[in-house]
Amino acid sequence: MAMADPYEFYHYLPVDDDAMDWGLYLTGAGRGRIPACQSYPPPGHPSLYQFEWGRGRTLPEFQIILVTDGHGVFESRPTGVRVIEPDTLILLFPGVWHRYRPDPSSGWRERWISLNGALVHRLMDQQLVRPAGAVYRPPDVLQITQRFDRLLDHIHRKPTENSIVLSLRAMDLIGAVIEQTCERVAKRKGI
Repeated sequence: MAMADPYEFYHYLPVDDDAMDWGLYLTGAGRGRIPACQSYPPPGHPSLYQFEWGRGRTLPEFQIILVTDGHGVFESRPTGVRVIEPDTLILLFPGVWHRYRPDPSSGWRERWISLNGALVHRLMDQQLVRPAGAVYRPPDVLQITQRFDRLLDHIHRKPTENSIVLSLRAMDLIGAVIEQTCERVAKRKGI
């Protein structure tokens, strides 16, 4: 769905057997600004993605969310309550209850993708990313932001396409996220 500002949009992508066979496929993506005092999530998303703060939600897929401006809060069972600051990544995992929202006094700017597939599950099995480490501030947020924007710009131009090229762009973003996560863990362990 396109919104008034060309920067702001979200699309839910068609997923066919070919896309699932690639091992990684996107189901949705978006970019937007949530103004101060606006309800969250904004209306218009499919019911699977809507949630009320009091109940939270559990998804059947992964999501990567980058908050670049504003503040908020995230909560999941593995992380507990975490404060969200500018330039924070949030990783959502299938089957893990969570909830998040921008601070009503600041709102926030976000980029996000929803994805699934055997390859993503294998990465989770390797514990390169884990639900307990779902919130962190990457050391090179510009690199993550640029990869997000390349992927999101492609989706915005071709909202009905879910091609292998799109999956490869998503893999590029996931690779950068995992690389920066592993660097953070290595530094914390003194490796």
